[in-house]
Amino acid sequence: MTKTLNDKLIKNSAVVAISNKISLLQRKLFNFLIAFAYVELKEKESFTIELHYLKLIVGFNSKNLSYLKEALKGLMASVVEFNILSKDKEAWSATTLLSSVEFGE
Repeated sequence: MTKTLNDKLIKNSAVVAISNKISLLQRKLFNFLIAFAYVELKEKESFTIELHYLKLIVGFNSKNLSYLKEALKGLMASVVEFNILSKDKEAWSATTLLSSVEFGE
């Protein structure tokens, strides 16, 4: 189970073992989005965050939104397998790191 503690993200070892290559920006985005959603994960299925806040938290100070969009699309294309370390002999699942993203007004 993922937990936040003292503004630090603690991830399950199955999530840490991502076999895909993702950039530092993508890793920051993924870690922040997990921590942001975790608080209300049981109550909500989708989450909204202001773009300027997301950029601030991950340290994205460029005006090149195309680069940020490409990083987020890359998370949508990255597949992660759970139980990749075979800690549970029966269970296995796979998903994308990010299911969808939308920039709106």
